[in-house]
Amino acid sequence: MIKPSLSHDVCLFGSKFLSQGIIVVISIALGSASVAVFSTIRTLSNMAKQPLMIVSLAFWGEFTKLLKNKALVIKLFNLANSLQY
Repeated sequence: MIKPSLSHDVCLFGSKFLSQGIIVVISIALGSASVAVFSTIRTLSNMAKQPLMIVSLAFWGEFTKLLKNKALVIKLFNLANSLQY
């Protein structure tokens, strides 16, 4: 049980690191006013994808449990896609 949850945590940490890393780069390259504009636009655009992310994150733990069984991962992936679109 530790290994799937650790895999899930590492993926989430990487995602958060990438999103915050962009803000640091924009701050250094373009200044704080650009960070405010970028963050506002990103927040508004992320609101549109939140319903899809709710479904996606609900399946993520199951994907990490099934990594060794490719057939079940494909089946779960197809089920998740049919629910999202």
